[in-house]
Amino acid sequence: MINGMIDEITFGWPDPSHEFHHKISAVNALIAITEIHRAQALTRIRSNILKLLKRTDPDSVHLGAYLALRFPEIGSSIDKVSLATLATWLTHLDDEYTSNLVSLALLNPLLRDQAAAKAATLNANHMVRQTTPPPAEILARAVALYCQCSNWTEANSVARLCAIPLSVWMSKAQIDEIFRAAMSGGSDLRGSHEFPNFIRALYTSSAIDNGELEELVTKYGLSEFRNIALSSLAPLFAEPPSF
Repeated sequence: MINGMIDEITFGWPDPSHEFHHKISAVNALIAITEIHRAQALTRIRSNILKLLKRTDPDSVHLGAYLALRFPEIGSSIDKVSLATLATWLTHLDDEYTSNLVSLALLNPLLRDQAAAKAATLNANHMVRQTTPPPAEILARAVALYCQCSNWTEANSVARLCAIPLSVWMSKAQIDEIFRAAMSGGSDLRGSHEFPNFIRALYTSSAIDNGELEELVTKYGLSEFRNIALSSLAPLFAEPPSF
């Protein structure tokens, strides 16, 4: 029964005529099955992954590759031909889920070099769906992208798509790098309307404390931007009126 359910999902998801075609809920159900019957489920999933990776249609390869990364005990022990398919798939990823998949690939010792190379080429659109703490390579790429913005439009876009969402995980050294780029003229961050929003995100959710942020703001003469950023937060901390 378990094997039948696994087959239905793994071969139904890539099939345009199947009710499970591209259904995230079906993949979630597959993962849930492994939590209940892990040993048996992984044996069957491994077998199906190898079959999917031997197919030529993109959807089958995509699901097989994702499952190989999602279950490290499988992905770290696949054969050389399947590994080559996985590496090629990784190289060609180009959607808003890319950074999440690269994050998983970075955990696979057989794919780490390819994943690191892919991480170094990511753009802001690739990071939109980054929902888990990003590996160092992904975070470093997000910082580099923000530091290299050459105009306001690009700076606003990169801020919205990745710099602000990922700011919660940035280190003091990475924030220092961004502030330095803003003040050195190496990027056009100060002229963008999202730069105060980036600073506000640091004050509200950064992993470093506000005292350290103040040090960096003072170091780079960004008090005006800090004041703009925090002025929008003032109502949140205002004392309620007394009657």
